[in-house]
Amino acid sequence: MGENSLIQKDESLDDLILGGMKIIQSQKGYRFSIDAVLLAHFAKLDDVSTAVDLGCGCGVIAMILAFRLPSLKVIGLEYQEDMFAQACRSTEYNQLQNRVVIKQGDVRRIEKVFDQGTADLVVCNPPFYQLGTGKINNDPVISGARHETLASLSDFIKAAAFLLKPQGEFSFIITAERFIEALDLLADYRLNVRRIRMVHSKDDREAKLVLMAAGKRQKSKAYRILAPLIIYEGKEYSSEILSYYQNRE
Repeated sequence: MGENSLIQKDESLDDLILGGMKIIQSQKGYRFSIDAVLLAHFAKLDDVSTAVDLGCGCGVIAMILAFRLPSLKVIGLEYQEDMFAQACRSTEYNQLQNRVVIKQGDVRRIEKVFDQGTADLVVCNPPFYQLGTGKINNDPVISGARHETLASLSDFIKAAAFLLKPQGEFSFIITAERFIEALDLLADYRLNVRRIRMVHSKDDREAKLVLMAAGKRQKSKAYRILAPLIIYEGKEYSSEILSYYQNRE
């Protein structure tokens, strides 16, 4: 199937600047942002053979994970029809059908899509904002990605706990103001924090985002607070962000 047949008139084909991959996304609707890239590089891939991306959107995290580890099988789960279709077509465009599988389904009914304990790694970039906070966009695709109109942070964490193997890890990104809420929810679903990393736009700014990794409860409850991740140095991306693209071909 040719490139033109995969891209609709209201969509763009954007370069991920990584492995020659490109992503299909809406021109004026929801478009992925750097938080997805940060999460895709935060996730540990040691001893991981199967990863699940909950609420995978247009598929950008799944594709970056597949680039980072060529032996990895990634399954993306997306509820919204438009983004599900974009993720499927992006996978086809990049010829990743044998390694990246996109499924349509509801994270709140995870047991209807997956068997329990099937993932070594679960990643999730959930909606950042609760209902009742901020203005909800009139576009249902955008509102579903940004606000908890379709599923809550609790729903995503519950699904991750269902999917994880005993030694598996759940990595996700949230706003800093929801950090304590996330800790409480992880405890509710018997997941222990393993790693925490605060994300700052610049080194003199407060953290706006938090990267977190958790796993099923084991004897040790120790966790690591990593060095802050700084996105910008002056007006340019920081050396760490740029390092994500060093082996881009």
